[in-house]
Amino acid sequence: MESIPSKPSLPDLVLRRVRAGIESGEWREQLPPERELSRKLRVSRPTLRLALDQLKQEGWLEVVGKRTVISSASKGQVREKAADQEWETLARVYRDAPVGLCYFDTDLRYRQVNEWLAAINGVSVEEHLGQTLGEVLPKAAAGIELQLRQVIETGEPILHGMVEMETPANPGEKKQFEHCYHPVRCKDGAIIGVSCVVLDVTEREHFRSVKLAAGNLRLIDRLTNRERVVLELVEKHLYDKEIGNRLAIYPETEKSHLKSIYKKLGVKNRRHAAAKLTSIGVLDDSF
Repeated sequence: MESIPSKPSLPDLVLRRVRAGIESGEWREQLPPERELSRKLRVSRPTLRLALDQLKQEGWLEVVGKRTVISSASKGQVREKAADQEWETLARVYRDAPVGLCYFDTDLRYRQVNEWLAAINGVSVEEHLGQTLGEVLPKAAAGIELQLRQVIETGEPILHGMVEMETPANPGEKKQFEHCYHPVRCKDGAIIGVSCVVLDVTEREHFRSVKLAAGNLRLIDRLTNRERVVLELVEKHLYDKEIGNRLAIYPETEKSHLKSIYKKLGVKNRRHAAAKLTSIGVLDDSF
């Protein structure tokens, strides 16, 4: 015959209430004075002392002078629980979305990662957990780690960053990724990690480059044949005297051509004019 479970005692109920207050951030550094706390919880001071003594034994509280403060260990537990709750919230939002999602602790070890990002990295979800970024993506780690540490140290997010890299899932193929890094804080404001959202924008950026190149091609079509030749020499880093000698024209004539090129292309200098011509090379890879 099964025994009937006993009801929790009043000190046990008080203990649970105080622990819940610590976990929720109601009390972050220390508890109120005993008289004030017993009045708030509507229990006698002896009952409160029994609960507090048990919390001290469990490592949640410690006495400093005349104050009952929340121990560093319990703060760590609270922060770790907050991190897990943060991930659960993020996971529900992004579970079915075609984006990468991961969470790093302050040692820059993967605490969580979703399937999409794990597939991009060419490593299973389980093989990410507890590993540093350098252990999972050694070729890309240095630059990314600098940005993650910047978020942890400043508390400021990094939005719409861009990185081009090869991934283990696609060796030999350059991919472009857009990322957003946000600091994760627990209720006392301490930073406990960084949450990351990663998008594969390779196709988007290629389309953008093609669109830009097509627009530049229309501008270059407005140039005369001689102006196009001058622009091609500018792209090859030749300067006024060299261009003049190559085309057997006077410096004044070459400068006149450049002035017309700048006006038609809507640029102010040689470098920007050359960039317009260079961008058209993207069109050759698009058809």
